[in-house]
Amino acid sequence: MNIKRWLTTMAWLALSFTVSAKEYAASGLASQTVFNPERESTIEVDIWYPTTLDSTHFEFGKNKVFVGTKTNRNAPIASGKHPVVLLAHGGMRASPFHAGWVASGLAKAGFIVVVPQQVGLSAANVTSAPSELWLRPSDLSISLTHLIDTAPFKQAIDTDYVYGVGFFLGGTSMLSLAGARFDPALYKQSCEQEGVNVDCQWLQKNKVDLSKVSEPMLSRTNQDNRVKAIVAINPELTKTLDAQSLGDIKVPVKVMDIRGRHAAMPELEVAESIAAIPNMTLMKTPHTTIFSAFSRCTTKGAQILALEGEGHLCQTSEQQSREEAHRLIIEAITQFIGKH
Repeated sequence: MNIKRWLTTMAWLALSFTVSAKEYAASGLASQTVFNPERESTIEVDIWYPTTLDSTHFEFGKNKVFVGTKTNRNAPIASGKHPVVLLAHGGMRASPFHAGWVASGLAKAGFIVVVPQQVGLSAANVTSAPSELWLRPSDLSISLTHLIDTAPFKQAIDTDYVYGVGFFLGGTSMLSLAGARFDPALYKQSCEQEGVNVDCQWLQKNKVDLSKVSEPMLSRTNQDNRVKAIVAINPELTKTLDAQSLGDIKVPVKVMDIRGRHAAMPELEVAESIAAIPNMTLMKTPHTTIFSAFSRCTTKGAQILALEGEGHLCQTSEQQSREEAHRLIIEAITQFIGKH
């Protein structure tokens, strides 16, 4: 065995064992309904967790295009206390199913993972889309409170170790939980220049007027002091965040840029102002792409998407399969939060 690889593996295992006594062969999945007073409605919350079952009986998110995540519905929770990860995956209109691979991977690493399902946005409610910038952090905090108060999870969680992990707009939500705030003027101007807001074309098509978004709500704090460290993967809208609020963040933050060597989508480029976060680590992964954050494509799915002109959704680099990219991202997450 290559000695360098062996040493790297041993270092990774040592870090992982600071938050989890063992790896688990499978994950469990439970879904619960939680009321969020700010929405004046309920949200669906998926809770992934370690289980001692060594087989799987359910496939989450399986369809013709994407490979599902094998797990177990309502399996018994592994004994002991487990650290918690709040997870938000995707942008304003993301599918809830792309969170499965990372949620299950973290659960098998010993974490209880809380994933509020994003509220769907359609022509009927698209004008309220900007309110998701403060409602999604609210969903995360409400879901954590629910977990702490609800059997059987309240007996299984270690509330001293709560972390946040987010992809894209989910990464922005995690920065909000850490104390970042939006600068209302910058956000309202985010569609007046390129490379700032990934949703501009969709917002403009649906006649959403950003100038009318509530400034008090945009600039409010969504900080949740229960969260001890966060990982944000290509967080959106970082060019519209208030620089002073970034400088006031107290928890350790890891920002990952998975756009690869041929970086696309400037809207997902990390703003220079992120450097104001006092305890911030930036990691760039050269062989991944933005689409490495998605579920693996089926062979038929890749063909279907190619015919529809969406073949990029299955894109991988020559050096790294999507499955390998998923392992890299999960390891980077667990190594970082395992230190805090």
